[in-house]
Amino acid sequence: MISPQFLGITILIFDQISKFIINSFIPSECVITVIPIIFNITNIKNNGTVLGILHDINHNFSIVIFIILLSALLFVYKNWAKIRKNHRYAFCFIISGGISNLLDRIFRGAVIDFFDFGVYLLRCPCFNIADLCIFIAIIFIFFDVFFKKRKHQS
Repeated sequence: MISPQFLGITILIFDQISKFIINSFIPSECVITVIPIIFNITNIKNNGTVLGILHDINHNFSIVIFIILLSALLFVYKNWAKIRKNHRYAFCFIISGGISNLLDRIFRGAVIDFFDFGVYLLRCPCFNIADLCIFIAIIFIFFDVFFKKRKHQS
């Protein structure tokens, strides 16, 4: 079985490589249709927060993100033995995705987003691999906690 730490590092590297490729070969704001109407690859510079909210925030936000990520990393490190095995993977997904997006903010000035899904005008905001991993981990933890709580109530 792949360790959570190895998977987290792999996610971070894969996300950074994918952003490097997108940034190197697809001009900014360019749209490449993969599946007509449904899926595009585009090069969007997101200098806001999650899903582009609070566009054009200042660099103090990067410091806040760094402090949150460092706190999460220290928490997971100190409590590793107490954290359920499946939650270890989720925390590594969240931390590696957060670090990857923070690296974008520091070295590129914005997060590179490139997955564009939707149908006509009903489109999801563009996102990247790090965003996807964070989203999957949060959904996993939510359902795991929710269904575990319901199981205990039954």
